[in-house]
Amino acid sequence: MGQAPTPTELLAESGQSVCKRTGAELNILGPFGLLVLATADLLEQTAVYFQFVQSKEGWRTLFCSDQSQSSLDPYVDTTTYGTYVRVSEFDPLLSLRILVSLTS
Repeated sequence: MGQAPTPTELLAESGQSVCKRTGAELNILGPFGLLVLATADLLEQTAVYFQFVQSKEGWRTLFCSDQSQSSLDPYVDTTTYGTYVRVSEFDPLLSLRILVSLTS
């Protein structure tokens, strides 16, 4: 029992690099998600979202946490995280649970 192979074009560009490159670019297939920890004027915001991307093997689901606009402070970590996830073709629903902790 091994892990299913990853498509070659996804190996060349990780989910994290795709999330960082595209950000939350709006198109007909998403992204769908939330702005969490946002200020009232939206100058500081963290986006958590998923979007669909097409590959040679078909559609893939990409989950991202974009912290690039999370703070105006230049010393805060603003890393963007992302990963491809498998979605069951037998389950028509896709749900996302987000836990936001305000502890430091």
